[in-house]
Amino acid sequence: MDILSIYRGLTLPMKNITGENAFRQMNKANDWEKQTGRPVIHTEIGQIEKPIPRVLLEGIIKSLNNEQTGYVVSPGIPSLRQAVADYVQSKTRAPITLDRVIITPGAKPGLTTAIVALTKKGDGVACPVPGYSIYSDMADFFGNRLYPLYLNPANHFRIDPDDFRKIAPRVKLLFLNSPHNPTGSVASWSEIQEIAKIAQRNGVFVVSDESYSEIMLTDKPARSIYEVEGLRGQTIYLGSSSKTLGFSGGRIGWCIAPDPSTAEKLTTFLGNIYSCCPEFNQAGVAAALQSLAESGEAKQWLDELKLHLKKCLKILLSGLTPIETIKCHEPEGAFYLWVDISRTGMSCKQFTDKLLEQQWLSVLRGTSFGPTGEGYIRICFGGLTLEEAEIIPDRIRDFVTS
Repeated sequence: MDILSIYRGLTLPMKNITGENAFRQMNKANDWEKQTGRPVIHTEIGQIEKPIPRVLLEGIIKSLNNEQTGYVVSPGIPSLRQAVADYVQSKTRAPITLDRVIITPGAKPGLTTAIVALTKKGDGVACPVPGYSIYSDMADFFGNRLYPLYLNPANHFRIDPDDFRKIAPRVKLLFLNSPHNPTGSVASWSEIQEIAKIAQRNGVFVVSDESYSEIMLTDKPARSIYEVEGLRGQTIYLGSSSKTLGFSGGRIGWCIAPDPSTAEKLTTFLGNIYSCCPEFNQAGVAAALQSLAESGEAKQWLDELKLHLKKCLKILLSGLTPIETIKCHEPEGAFYLWVDISRTGMSCKQFTDKLLEQQWLSVLRGTSFGPTGEGYIRICFGGLTLEEAEIIPDRIRDFVTS
């Protein structure tokens, strides 16, 4: 059997599968660097470039020195599961037991498993648009019916509870993401409470992706739907060390199920795919979360990160705001700048491709987050130096005025 005949045998969902454009854009920018011999400023991929907390690194080294390189139990090592339970409980005041916590390689397995576990083909799934594409990509792959929740710039790109109320009777699962990728919007507590009421009334399951909950750019903390006591029985909570601790390559996330029995079934499904996460990475994250809870070195690391992000954002807004053909949406959380480029007369793909080729600046086109992203680009400032933040507005200004 040749390769072409194998491809012809793929199922239709597999042939049509879509995924994150950020990695394709990163690869394209890397190729352009090699081809031209000039460095590109990368803002397409959503990660932090700051070295990980020292306590996390030391935890990994200690584990490796103890030769902890074999299989461990599928739900994760007890010390990390307990650290996650304590960490999320401190943030949400929700009582969480270790037997409800599952350690996953990043947050993606948790959200995919939620779709598999809670919906069947044809069930309605509500996703924010623009929004993280994996929500809709995976729901579509498994044959769900998508109900977009369009985020309006007039409402600061937050979910309008009235919009959710209209579709809730037809929806089985809701994806909630606050702080929000790609716009940096943050749901208000009143909005969260109203969304929770609607979900309870209609029996809608909620997947709350709180990967960016620690990355707030204002003085107010991000609120969580997990704080709503009456909804916890129908909510799956997701988090990740990729954003909280800058450990994107370590692939350690967590999924909190509503009860131990559900956690056991989710763990069995996940274990059938990847067995377990590396023990040494789990040990490092456990040490870092404990340090975070105790206001130790990891807390200092996070405070320094947020201060740096705020400086980068201030520089970017100061340089980009005067450019007449673009408009920036100022984020409250995460580390993304959502920029309206519609007045340039270019599609977001044209803008992104030409900006890379002419200015050696890689951004992510808005349609990576759904069709309403046309006319926008996303700039990730999580990995920028202050010097790069100064350069970016100049390059964009030169590009749009040429």
